[in-house]
Amino acid sequence: MRNSEILLPVGNIDMARAAIHNGADAIYVGAPGFNARGRSKDFDLTELNEIIQLCHEYNVRVHIALNILIFENELSTVTQLVADLIALKPDAFIIQDVGLIKIIRAIAPEMRVHGSTQMTVTNHEAIALLDDLDIQRFVLGREVSMDEMKIIRANTEKELEVFVHGALCVAYSGQCFTSEGIGGRSANRGQCAQSCRLEYEMLVDDQSHQLKDLTYLVSPKDLCGLGEIDQLKAIGIDSFKIEGRLKSPEYVAQAAQSYRQAVDATKANTETLNLLKNHLSLTYSRGFFSGWLHGVNHQELVDGTYSAHRGLHLGQIIERQNKKIVVKAAENFKHELTPGMGVLVAFDDEALNFGAQISEVHRQDQNYILTLWDAPEMARLVKLKDLKPQLFINSDPKLDRQLQQSFNVREKLKKIPTSIAVRIKPEQVIEVKLQQAEIAFLYTSQIIPQVAQNQPITAENVKEVFSQLGATAMALAQFECEIEGNLFVPNKILKELKREVIDAFLKYKNDLGAVSVDVNRAKVFSPPVINRSQSISTPKLNIMLRERSQVVSLIEILQEHPQMRASLNYIILDFEFGRDFTPSVKDLREHGLQVAIATTRILKPKEYHNFKIIEVANPDAVLVRNLGAINYFKSKSYKLLGDFSLNATNHITAEYLVDKGLESLCASYDLNSLQLQDLLEQVDTSKMEINIHQYMPLFHMEHCVFAAFLSNGTSFRDCGKPCEKHKVELKDPYGNTHTLKADQECRNTMFSGAAQSALTLVPQLKQLGVALFRIEFLNENKELMLKKLSAYASALTQTQIDEKLQLALNTTEKYGLTEGTLSVKQYKDRKKD
Repeated sequence: MRNSEILLPVGNIDMARAAIHNGADAIYVGAPGFNARGRSKDFDLTELNEIIQLCHEYNVRVHIALNILIFENELSTVTQLVADLIALKPDAFIIQDVGLIKIIRAIAPEMRVHGSTQMTVTNHEAIALLDDLDIQRFVLGREVSMDEMKIIRANTEKELEVFVHGALCVAYSGQCFTSEGIGGRSANRGQCAQSCRLEYEMLVDDQSHQLKDLTYLVSPKDLCGLGEIDQLKAIGIDSFKIEGRLKSPEYVAQAAQSYRQAVDATKANTETLNLLKNHLSLTYSRGFFSGWLHGVNHQELVDGTYSAHRGLHLGQIIERQNKKIVVKAAENFKHELTPGMGVLVAFDDEALNFGAQISEVHRQDQNYILTLWDAPEMARLVKLKDLKPQLFINSDPKLDRQLQQSFNVREKLKKIPTSIAVRIKPEQVIEVKLQQAEIAFLYTSQIIPQVAQNQPITAENVKEVFSQLGATAMALAQFECEIEGNLFVPNKILKELKREVIDAFLKYKNDLGAVSVDVNRAKVFSPPVINRSQSISTPKLNIMLRERSQVVSLIEILQEHPQMRASLNYIILDFEFGRDFTPSVKDLREHGLQVAIATTRILKPKEYHNFKIIEVANPDAVLVRNLGAINYFKSKSYKLLGDFSLNATNHITAEYLVDKGLESLCASYDLNSLQLQDLLEQVDTSKMEINIHQYMPLFHMEHCVFAAFLSNGTSFRDCGKPCEKHKVELKDPYGNTHTLKADQECRNTMFSGAAQSALTLVPQLKQLGVALFRIEFLNENKELMLKKLSAYASALTQTQIDEKLQLALNTTEKYGLTEGTLSVKQYKDRKKD
């Protein structure tokens, strides 16, 4: 069985200390300016150096996250940053962008690289595709179940890392464009606006669907995998990752303690696990669930009534009078109540919720009688006699003090067993050997002992000096001292020797992970010189259809308007039901059209039947949407088209993906118009596809809103398939209404209500040599399809877009037309004021 690492999040130096002294094997921190937590404080290089040296002193590894997409104009900056970071001797980089991995492999071939969860790796095919990048570890998507992990583990020798605790993103990491689409803040750039934590109204068949107090429809409970640690160890997972770089040092300390105990136990018992969960709840909890570790459970993943920290559930308030309340304790509640604890009084109507503090505690059978400090809300609580709210303990000052002491009080700090051997011989320099586990270090001093004139030095004298290690990370485990003859070394010299040895040993340990770096080797990625004099004057349109009925409509449109055929390239089918592929391909082919079929955005180990359906339909091309799909189809006879979900934002990434066998590649939706131009100026634009009309796919999630709120089913097996019976939209707090659709694996995509158009950019894109443009239909009928198709076909022939064309196109959209992210000239600042 592999030794499993416990990996803790660090957002400041206190969090680093909390992790170190409570059981972390490794920590991860964000690289300055280029990490996926834009709301966190960025360390400068001096601070990072301090953290790395501190961690290495305690044998804790440091992983630096550069887990965002890199824009073309940032390549030189991030290359130098990587070189500067390598000089600090971190143990690994956590990377999303394959172009950045290519740079690291060029300038520092020995540097350890981990593929971040934002790479959306959910299958072994993706791992195999990236084998030439020498990525040592992959952080699997949070949505991968333990059964799926077993299959991935059986098909790769690469290290695997999984999240076991903390916030769950409802959308697949690396595939969420909600912050981008709604607020111009890209999650792929560390600017997540936490749109999943907002309230949403559900519209079913154009009518408001009342769910009483359920409004947080896409806000999952927090992940707690304490009970699954034994199974994960048995699978062979190499690293257990805990989320929370924006949390507190106390949260880190408690998480480290809890998971250290669970990992080290031969088999943790239920009572111990419950106690650990209680403590974790008090530091931060939106309610705990095992996430997707056991597969989907649409009734348990999202509670729907809240989206923020609640804490530990105490029970229900059954009686109240003035400042006193009587609480019937929940059956599984086992935690000491003390004055000073914070509580949350939680009603079904969240607007009534309020916090207070306990001043007195009395126990009466199964009930607690609590006196709360005076709060303005208490008078309202007394009046609401018909409502029986729940009570949660959301802070425990006593526990917080204990956790703070764990990394602040010297007597409680971690100590590393260290063996010391000292050799003192006549006319020879003194040698000191230090040993910590596998790390052995020999220090040769410049000190030659004197011949003793009076009392010679003894082993006891030397041990007394070298035992005084209180200010260090060491605890003396074993001591040996070899002295030949009657020799003397002054006590002051011995103390200086001890300091020299310790300093040299710490430097030696910190240098163990050092790798060489040469920034000049990055020149190999200088953009090629491209001849654009032969730009394509008649570009083509790829048309995406999402319903079988749209295939029928398109054929009728082309029969009635045959001149439109000349502008078409591929008709791309992206259906919920795979059974519709074969007849659609047949019908389109009979009318002389080329057909491509889109894969699902996600590929998991048991989902190859979807690929088999595509192969049976036998299209001309396959639109590959994930790395695993590229690996699967690259040996087949189909032409491969790369989709936006492959996240190409710079020429190195684009070239790497195209070289894997792609005929074309759709640029990432993270690019605004200026960044898109920067990319196109550095690549072969005949290989690039630009989506010029689409409904931004905001959330792409394993969570099925249809099943969760229109059924009692836990999965597709018992949900009754409401997605086949109803049209569902989600209305956000800003008044925007977004269409929800399910794919072949019941994954939901929430599409932006307002279409995004790059109509005005078409002439400029043509001048850059772009040959392929895409327009996507969602729910359009034949009439709307004709209007949009006509508009964009016309735009391809124009050197300047007619204002009437823009106006006509805008009137076809129910919720309006926007340039969306393409018009955002500068991303909103990553740091809050």
